[in-house]
Amino acid sequence: MLSQTVIHLECSTLPLAVYREVAAHLRQVEGVQVTLIPQTSHSFNYLESQVGGMVLTCSDEMQDLARNQIIAILNHYHQRHQRLGWSLLRS
Repeated sequence: MLSQTVIHLECSTLPLAVYREVAAHLRQVEGVQVTLIPQTSHSFNYLESQVGGMVLTCSDEMQDLARNQIIAILNHYHQRHQRLGWSLLRS
């Protein structure tokens, strides 16, 4: 059985549509699975994300090229959305 790395990321101000776009982009990398985490807040706030975060699951055997693609994708969205700051929830 291959071991896997699980990474939990969140950005409290990122809109749902952008979360979906990032997830779709990351899913293009071979061996990466992405799951969006539902928001757990009981009150709605327009300034906060409708998503609680996302979980990236990838094989520990992943090639360096794939790892670099993941980093490049996350950096792209960081540059495109200046308010975006990914927080690592746990890995």
